[in-house]
Amino acid sequence: MRHPLLYCCAIAALSGCMVEIHESKWTTTSDDTGAIDEFEDEDAVETTEYTVTPELLSPGINEVLTITADTVMDWAALKSVTAIGDLEIVDTKSEGDQLWVAVIVAEAAMDGPAHLIFEFDNGDVHFAREALYIEGIKEEEPADTGLLEDEPTDD
Repeated sequence: MRHPLLYCCAIAALSGCMVEIHESKWTTTSDDTGAIDEFEDEDAVETTEYTVTPELLSPGINEVLTITADTVMDWAALKSVTAIGDLEIVDTKSEGDQLWVAVIVAEAAMDGPAHLIFEFDNGDVHFAREALYIEGIKEEEPADTGLLEDEPTDD
């Protein structure tokens, strides 16, 4: 490498990584007070609690979940349901105060919670945190080699 500085500048220029900082464009004052409740909405409504039955799923199964809410929900106006976790939403059907969601749990699903996101026609979005739990594959633990920790190996 004869000209490392020249190569670095050329690579940075070609990749668009050059940053120009002009003091006149950056302000030194900030309105951030650091308070946690600074952006809290005073008109915010309490979050809705969801009941999902069954709440425990195993890997590799197809299941129909029954979902109800502690507040009145217009499930007929539901636009979509999205799952965060090792499961796939297949179909949904609403009737009265219940929503049925058909899901498929992945064969290699990891052990842990799954979350659901409900999007409605009027633009409302509801998040059901840890709505259900997948009792799947647990993370591997290191195997016991039978050696003491300070015992040398033959490597």
